[in-house]
Amino acid sequence: MKKLLFVIAALASCMSISAKIWVEGDVYYWSQSQYYVDDNTVQWGLVPTVGMSLNDKLSVGLAVGLEGYKCGARDYTDIKINPFARYTLIESGDFSLFAQGGVGYSHSTDSDGSWSLWLNVLPGIKYSFNENFAVVAKMSCLYFSHDSNDGVLTPKNNFDLDLDTSLFSFGLIYEF
Repeated sequence: MKKLLFVIAALASCMSISAKIWVEGDVYYWSQSQYYVDDNTVQWGLVPTVGMSLNDKLSVGLAVGLEGYKCGARDYTDIKINPFARYTLIESGDFSLFAQGGVGYSHSTDSDGSWSLWLNVLPGIKYSFNENFAVVAKMSCLYFSHDSNDGVLTPKNNFDLDLDTSLFSFGLIYEF
C-alpha cells in the first residue's frame, strides 16, 4: 500500500512540475428575430476559465460564468459551472485545432429557480501570438441537457447536433 501511495504521489508531482496554468475569458452574443413573432431572442455570456495543461495535448479546466437570455417577457440570467477536458488534435505552427468536452450545471435566476445539467462537445481553434498569449474560438456543436421542468419553454431533455455557426464563443488565453 505504501508503494502504491508513493507511486501516485510521484506521478502527481511530475505532472504538476510540467503543468502550465492558464486563464481564459470567453464572451458570446447571439440574437435572432423571427418574422412571425414580434419578439427577438437574445442570448449572451461571459465565462472566465482557469485551466491546466497536463502535457502538450491534454488540458483540464473549470469555467464559471454568467449567461443571459431574453425572449419576450421571459428574461433571466444563469449561473454556470462547467468542468471540462480539452484535447489538441492538430498543431501547425501557431495554430492548433482542439476538441473540448465537458459536463456542467446551471442555475437560473428566474422566479421558479430552474436548473440544468448538460454534456457538451465543442470543436475549437487556437492561435498563439507568443508563448503567453493566444486567442480561441469555439463553436457549440454536440449538446445534451436535462432541464428542470419550468412548464413554459424548457424541454425536459434536449439533444442538439448543431453544425451551423449559430453560437460561437471567442476568448483570450494567458498562460503562466
